Amino acid sequence: MIQGKHVILRPVEERDLPLLAAWRNTPENRRFFFSPFLINPGGQRKWYEDLFADRNRVILMIDTLDGQTVGMLGLDKIDWRIGEAESGIYLLDPEERGKGYAEEAGLLMINYAFEELNLRRLYAIIYDFNQGVIELCKFFGFEQEGILREAAYTGGKFHDKVIMGLLREEW
Repeated sequence: MIQGKHVILRPVEERDLPLLAAWRNTPENRRFFFSPFLINPGGQRKWYEDLFADRNRVILMIDTLDGQTVGMLGLDKIDWRIGEAESGIYLLDPEERGKGYAEEAGLLMINYAFEELNLRRLYAIIYDFNQGVIELCKFFGFEQEGILREAAYTGGKFHDKVIMGLLREEW
């Protein structure tokens, strides 16, 4: 576990699966995923089982110090040879947004990536309309590296994907 002042990052557990499926399937959250598909309990279980076998992913739950689960974040597509990973705050309980949990959890995860996993570069790929996450990445020190024009489809139209990056020496 990784503990901060207000949150703890811990591995995903089987007990988290119903909550993750509920968060993943809400229209408010689903519009931020690059996959438009709803997930059923079997699909959520398969994702969980695959997570254990995948050494190129680190997915952690965000808990408050009193044990309330408020979100999930992680590192995906870890390339151990070049030391990079895709970073993301994948889900945050809509009721818990705006309370600083994402900021603290993100800072803890970035520090873990650079200091414990010895990665040298993180990147994030974000829909252009997701200004909250773009601003959060800037808060962490990420810089915009590029735009993939009309590279995603959600909400009935095409959107750009913004690529943000952070090097260890910038951290």
